[in-house]
Amino acid sequence: WDLMQNPYKNPIGAVVSEYVSNSFDAHAEAEFIKENSLSDIRTEYGIYRDATDAEILELKKWMEIYDNDPVHVTLGKDDSGEFWSTEDFGVGLSPSRVRDVFCSYLKSTKENTNNVIGAFGLGSTSGLSYTDIVYIRTRYNGTEYNYFFRKGEKTPRLDKVSESSTKERNGTQIKIYLKTTKNQWGTVVSDKSRFEKECRKQLVYFDNVYFQGCNIDNEYTIYRGAHWLKSSNKSPFRGMHMCIGKVAYPIDWDNLDTEEEYFEVALRFEIGELDIIQTREDVKYTPRTKQAIKDKILFLKEEMK
Repeated sequence: WDLMQNPYKNPIGAVVSEYVSNSFDAHAEAEFIKENSLSDIRTEYGIYRDATDAEILELKKWMEIYDNDPVHVTLGKDDSGEFWSTEDFGVGLSPSRVRDVFCSYLKSTKENTNNVIGAFGLGSTSGLSYTDIVYIRTRYNGTEYNYFFRKGEKTPRLDKVSESSTKERNGTQIKIYLKTTKNQWGTVVSDKSRFEKECRKQLVYFDNVYFQGCNIDNEYTIYRGAHWLKSSNKSPFRGMHMCIGKVAYPIDWDNLDTEEEYFEVALRFEIGELDIIQTREDVKYTPRTKQAIKDKILFLKEEMK
């Protein structure tokens, strides 16, 4: 449990990347449910295989208003202090799915699809690598639930705080309160600047985000080629790097056994094309992955010619 509770080298980066990825996954699932048949939904998302037709049709009814809404990423302040949050307007979480998502380590609801970013069953608990309590508000088919997800001695604890009816559309908000530390001059400061930095770095290729209080311009453009990406916002890494789905990664040129390229774009990979480690913080340099990166560099050079 100690290993599972904090497996990340960069907890703040993991919080930003993992929870915003989950928000985008919720939107991808909402769009798929809205546009596809019951049999296709059961095939693509295994969690619906045992659901009744009536349950899926009810969810499809709530998804009718989904319209490619942006994910909201916020750095703000309320009565309890400064916080970071991500909010989606996708499928929402039923009570049983909340338990499956937050209390089942290494068990993922996404492992059989490349339509979404997550797969390993670790990302939903990434907040506990930074703080003791993660606040969850989710709306699912006319009911709003509020939870505390917190550390425990042997397992994580999920406590339902409230349940009430709502007319708001489905969706989930994850909120984490920022910790404070003393800087080199002894002044107590919050982690706001660190969260700002990680939002700029981790979310540079997330193309449908509305930033609030993050010191990031919402008028950004992501340019796409057949084999590359480049954002009008600052590049997250020096020189050439990679983007898998929407998540940016540096290239370990020593591990790749090839000469470094300094062309400042991201090599564009679809989810599933490369192997990544289970925390999703880095690429796993298997022979398959190394060859795919080398091939992509050649494709990029031909495209640029």
